[in-house]
Amino acid sequence: MKFIPEERAKKMSFDRMILKLLPTEETKAIWDYDFEYRVDVTLREDCLEWEVIVLNLGDKEFEYTHGLHTYFDVSSLSNIVIEGPFKGASTLDRLKECDATGKSDQINITEAVDMMARY
Repeated sequence: MKFIPEERAKKMSFDRMILKLLPTEETKAIWDYDFEYRVDVTLREDCLEWEVIVLNLGDKEFEYTHGLHTYFDVSSLSNIVIEGPFKGASTLDRLKECDATGKSDQINITEAVDMMARY
């Protein structure tokens, strides 16, 4: 799907881009709802912020779940930390083929990872 660039802000301390996806014939063939899907990505010196907003623009209610597949290519695993509401969440590690419960809101990445949290 093609996202429409909506806003770009380049400042001394960050670089931010907002993109949106609106219904098209292609999306309506898959999912027949009026919606706006917005992605707000901000790159700061010490982190990457990613926010997703889904708006219902129609008069039909819909249920929505989101699977965010973040694949990053990094040059070193020495300082990779992901922060989020992981503590107490049910997790599935696809590489180790095991279920677990998040012990912390920080995940330190030291090796290849394919894990998901289920809320």
